Amino acid sequence: MKKYLYTFVFLLIGIGLQGQTDTLVVGENPAFGSAILDDPSTNPDDIAVHVDLIPNGTDMRTYVWERNIISMPSGWRSAVCDVNICHLTLVGTAEFDQMGGDTSEIILHIYPGGSPGVIAGAIPGTAEVHVRVYERDNPSNEENIIYFVTLDATTGTTQLEVQQLKVYPNPTTDVFRITENNLVKRVRVMNIIGKPAMDRTIQNGEQLSIAHLKSGMYLVQMFDDKNEVVKTVRLLKN
Repeated sequence: MKKYLYTFVFLLIGIGLQGQTDTLVVGENPAFGSAILDDPSTNPDDIAVHVDLIPNGTDMRTYVWERNIISMPSGWRSAVCDVNICHLTLVGTAEFDQMGGDTSEIILHIYPGGSPGVIAGAIPGTAEVHVRVYERDNPSNEENIIYFVTLDATTGTTQLEVQQLKVYPNPTTDVFRITENNLVKRVRVMNIIGKPAMDRTIQNGEQLSIAHLKSGMYLVQMFDDKNEVVKTVRLLKN
C-alpha cells in the first residue's frame, strides 16, 4: 500500500512541476505608450509598445495571439508583431513557435493616421487594446496583455498639466485623490483585465473610496470635460 501511495505522491509532484513549466510570463502589464501630434520626434505616426514574452520550460511550443480592440478613435489602426513577423492591420490572430526560456516581444503598433508614415487628419485620443497569448495545445496556459496608447495634441499647457496628474496615496488601503487640476471631470477604476469597478464624475480634490474593492492592482482612467481619456495610471490597493 505504501508503494502505491508513494507512487501517487510522486505523480502529483510531477504534475505540479509540469504545471509550473506551462506558464507564460510577460513583462510590464498593462503597457503604456504615448506620442505628441505636433512633435515628430515622438513618432506620432507609429506608436510602438513593446512587451516581453517568456514561456517557462525548455521545449519548443506553438502559441497563438488574438487581438481585441476595446476602444480606439476613429481613423486609428493597430497591428501586432510577434517573434515571426510584423503583421498587417487586418490580421487579428496568428500562431508562432517559441522555445521555453527564450525572450521575445509582442509589439503593438498604433497608427493614428491609418498607416505608418501618415499623420495628416489624425485626431488625439486614447486606444485600449487587449492581446491574449496562449499555448495552442493548452489554452489555459495564457496571458492577457493590456495596451493603453495615447496621442496628445500639443506640448503646451494642457500636456504639462496631464504629466503632473498623479494618484495618491499609492499604494492605498481605502481612499485616493487626484492631484489638484482643472482637467479631470470623471474617473473610472478598472481591474487589471479591464473590467470596470467604479465609474463616476468627480470634483477637483475629491476623495474617492475603494474600500469595497479587493486588494490588488487597478487602473485609474481620468476623463476630461469632453469625456476623453487624458491619462491612465496604476493604483495598488493593499
